[in-house]
Amino acid sequence: MFNAIVLLAVFLAGGALGVFALLLAGIRAEERHMTLRDTPHTRTRSATRRFLGVHVCESAEPAARHAARR
Repeated sequence: MFNAIVLLAVFLAGGALGVFALLLAGIRAEERHMTLRDTPHTRTRSATRRFLGVHVCESAEPAARHAARR
């Protein structure tokens, strides 16, 4: 019984570590490329945004056109 609990704990810790690594990779890619105003280009970035609750309300093109009209 004790072995099963230890095995389950190791499995869950590995899963949590995997999710954490995925989030770190996604955050680092977004920061490096400064692409938060665009739609995500990879699944890692998309999963990171979904998990953290970051959404794109509008693309960069309408904002640029609006600024050009001023």
